[in-house]
Amino acid sequence: MKEYFSHLFKYSNQLVARSKEKSERLKLSSSISSEEHARVVEGMNQNHSAEIKRIQEAKNKAMKELRDANEKLEKKLKDADSQMVDSMKRIKDLSAELQDFKEASKLLIDLVDPVIVEATEERSLLSRLQEATQKLSAYVLSTVKSYVSTALGLVKAWHVDTDLAPLSRV
Repeated sequence: MKEYFSHLFKYSNQLVARSKEKSERLKLSSSISSEEHARVVEGMNQNHSAEIKRIQEAKNKAMKELRDANEKLEKKLKDADSQMVDSMKRIKDLSAELQDFKEASKLLIDLVDPVIVEATEERSLLSRLQEATQKLSAYVLSTVKSYVSTALGLVKAWHVDTDLAPLSRV
């Protein structure tokens, strides 16, 4: 756009220079009649009018392009603002949801792995959560072993002659 107006400016300056040159030639020649002078002036006026009209049309076209580009940019800016507001709301919602998950997981972890008050090192919620599955598995395994041995003891107490040796291999 800047180049276009620069080109128009140069072209206008060239027209002015040519007009001055023709005017100087007319001043120097003393044998020109008033009718000849009027004809030359009329021709120059027509040329200038056509050039001015062309320049104005080009300016109007450039201004329309600028308005269109500005409207597009404004629309994109409005869309970006709307997206940013939606993203900020989503971040806020996800942050609240994350906090809820942290609180719920802390309650579950405290059931599986209670915090010892005298513990010198404070472990993060994530490390406690990672260890909780192992501790829960160990707890379930030890509880199952305890119940199985109790059940087998009861079977042996009521049925003394039952051979439980095949079960000890498992």
